[in-house]
Amino acid sequence: MRNRIFILIFIAITGNIICLAQNYNTNVNQNQNNIIVNNQPVIERVKYIEKYRTVYVERPQPKRYARKLSAPVCLLSSIWVYVEDLGDFRSLADAQEIVNRLNAVGKHGRNDWRIPTSAELTVMEQNADEIGLGDGIYLATSHRNGILRPVSTGASISEKNRANQAYQRRLAEEERRQTAARNMKLQAQQQIINSGQGISDGASLIWAPKNVNANSAYEKGSVLSSYRTTGKWRLPSSYELSNFKQKAAFSQRPYNGVLRKVYVYKDIILVGGRYLTKDGYYDLGTSDGISGSQGYVRLVQDLEQ
Repeated sequence: MRNRIFILIFIAITGNIICLAQNYNTNVNQNQNNIIVNNQPVIERVKYIEKYRTVYVERPQPKRYARKLSAPVCLLSSIWVYVEDLGDFRSLADAQEIVNRLNAVGKHGRNDWRIPTSAELTVMEQNADEIGLGDGIYLATSHRNGILRPVSTGASISEKNRANQAYQRRLAEEERRQTAARNMKLQAQQQIINSGQGISDGASLIWAPKNVNANSAYEKGSVLSSYRTTGKWRLPSSYELSNFKQKAAFSQRPYNGVLRKVYVYKDIILVGGRYLTKDGYYDLGTSDGISGSQGYVRLVQDLEQ
């Protein structure tokens, strides 16, 4: 009885071993048979991790076929890729001619298409399926041959037009603002002229209506303090006095009871003598002896044109 039991156990164990061996041989044989991927016969290698479970460690990649897109695709929020491949070029010059033609007509709403850089081409390769790249060699600025797929990193034509329109509106508004400010200044200066508080030379300056004879440093300081509070009146420069002298009519006539050389231009009367200027002193004609800290003071302000 015991012998019969041992014989049955032995037969069962032997049967299981034979089945496992047959399954292993079947899997190995299947692994060595050809399978079809993209209509190409290939061998697929597998590795057994545990019983009844496999993991593929090498699987043939399907061939990449170039295709045309319906519209340009944006990568990394800044690189716009053209919709299709444009030939296989042997020089950058030939490719650039095609790019120039695209920009001339504003193809797909852009006029800054160009040959991609190597860095941009790397990004394009990483997104080959999305943008429809094929298996060929693509042209970049770092090498001189390959398939051209232009890129654009600037604004579209419509975006440029909107930006230009906004710029023109800002220019117009700034010009309007400046014109309004200038008109206000002109009105204020015209009031000065109309009230007799100033005389225009018709060119660049409004002159105070009279000379101040500063016979001492105290009088000169008093005049300067007075004009500084207005924020507009100032001392003329030597150049401005010289320019006035060249345009003025010269005569010799009584002035404040004394015979003086007198220069007249546009109802502005200056007498010969030493004038205080913002850059020192200027002797208009022959000095009458005023020197040192003394001298005539004639204030001016700039005339808005």
